[in-house]
Amino acid sequence: MSTNSPNRSLLPREENIKARTLKLLATPSNYELEPDGKILIKSLGTYLKGRGNVGVTVLDSEGELVYKFNSIKECASFFNVRSVTTISQKLDNGKTFEFKGKKLVFKRNLCKIAWGKLMVSFFRHSLLQGSC
Repeated sequence: MSTNSPNRSLLPREENIKARTLKLLATPSNYELEPDGKILIKSLGTYLKGRGNVGVTVLDSEGELVYKFNSIKECASFFNVRSVTTISQKLDNGKTFEFKGKKLVFKRNLCKIAWGKLMVSFFRHSLLQGSC
């Protein structure tokens, strides 16, 4: 008998995995999506850092959509700014950015922020809000 073969009694049953998955999905999320697009970790009272690609929506002074980007890096490249930090700061502080004579405002694309465990709660939130 090989010692490398898995013990059948230790393997999780498919029914148990399904039940545990449904229970997990039914519980409230530890994450909360803020109106500005930041993700709050409720239990820690801090914001999630390094959350992957964040979509960027660029609006004019009347709130009309002017540009839409799949990532902060793509946005920074388009506006020819040296660092993604410039765009990140605009997303965080809401200050305008002048480009070709127009004052632009940068917003996080909330539908783009969806990955890992957060995907389910954000997808559910987006459906309820009708934002995607």
